[in-house]
Amino acid sequence: MESLIENFYQANDVKESLNIADSIIAEAHGLEQIYPLLRAYKPKAFPISKHFYKKASKRNDGLSYLYAIEIPENYDAKKNYPVVFLLHGGVRRQKWKMSQTWWPRDVSNGLDDYIKIYPTGWHKSLWWSPQQVDNILEILAEVKRSYNVDTSRVYLSGLSDGASGSYFIASRLPDLFAAVAPVIGSPSVLADKKNGISEETYPVNLTNTPFLSISADKDTLYKPKDVEPYIRYFQHIGVNIQFVVTSGYHNFKPFKNELNRILEFFSKNIRQTTEKHLVLQVDESFNRKRSGWVVVNSLSQKEKGSPVKGLLESKKKSGLIEVRAENNDIYTYTKGIGSFTLLFSKEQFNFDKPVRIFHNDHLIVSRNLTPDIKTLLNWAAKDKDPQRLFVAQMEFKVSS
Repeated sequence: MESLIENFYQANDVKESLNIADSIIAEAHGLEQIYPLLRAYKPKAFPISKHFYKKASKRNDGLSYLYAIEIPENYDAKKNYPVVFLLHGGVRRQKWKMSQTWWPRDVSNGLDDYIKIYPTGWHKSLWWSPQQVDNILEILAEVKRSYNVDTSRVYLSGLSDGASGSYFIASRLPDLFAAVAPVIGSPSVLADKKNGISEETYPVNLTNTPFLSISADKDTLYKPKDVEPYIRYFQHIGVNIQFVVTSGYHNFKPFKNELNRILEFFSKNIRQTTEKHLVLQVDESFNRKRSGWVVVNSLSQKEKGSPVKGLLESKKKSGLIEVRAENNDIYTYTKGIGSFTLLFSKEQFNFDKPVRIFHNDHLIVSRNLTPDIKTLLNWAAKDKDPQRLFVAQMEFKVSS
């Protein structure tokens, strides 16, 4: 069974994992045997020949993406390691070459205990594009197949354009990062079509993730006084965001100067697998309509416009869902949503007692949950995350 679990997690895509899941179900003595094996999984220890290397891979959009990975010098296959994505600036330049340095490694000295990932963006694939969201997920999936990753400690940071893009990526992946630290960037970039952005950034999605936003007092490109109104707006709608103005110009020095603050911020924030409050706004362009244990399946055909304004303030139809969990009571509120699914984990809900679900203040469900091995393996195949396992689900259609 252990070899099947290994193959399940090592599979290159969801379809391959689901094929292996059929074999697991055939051989398993029920869910209670499989669950602890999935939970305890660690990839096999591979000998590490290089602690820093660059790779190129072709994504589904037909473009070839460069990225670099840096593994701690003292890497121990028995430990789980945090991961940090570092997004470079100057994203609108021509495509990078393998020989180029898009993020000087000495800038991130101090992040020695992290697996550091350096993706690339360029004029054909900006940080604020859906294909970069896919790129982040695919790189992380590859790293998880090879190294012991603490999936509760995946972080995102960036400089200049990378910092601006981190707001977009975090809004599209509101359940991935334990914390985000943009440095000398500005959300204003995401509010101007002249910057090549065509997709909406919904700030309400940032309420699921802590932020540390750092500006430089002598930055003439993104002046702190111009960034601060966005920070105040984010705080107003419930985003947990700190705003720090450090000394310096628009270069790498503010990142280096504030690295200890960033490290302390990361260390204090660990992604929870039992989120009690989630908010998610999506439109049809979202390639992943999910936050934690909430999945949007469809938008309402009758609702028009946007429930909450985004940065770009486009006229795209969108939907909003908010959920709160209080023990086994779940309160859901929707606008513009046609249907959604709730996922249930053993860590968050008591399967020995009924779950009560209220939608827009009306009780719609009151019954016990039944753990199901197919549900467990289906979501485990999608998440490949031993720390986030769901054993039951319920789908709801929103009545008009």
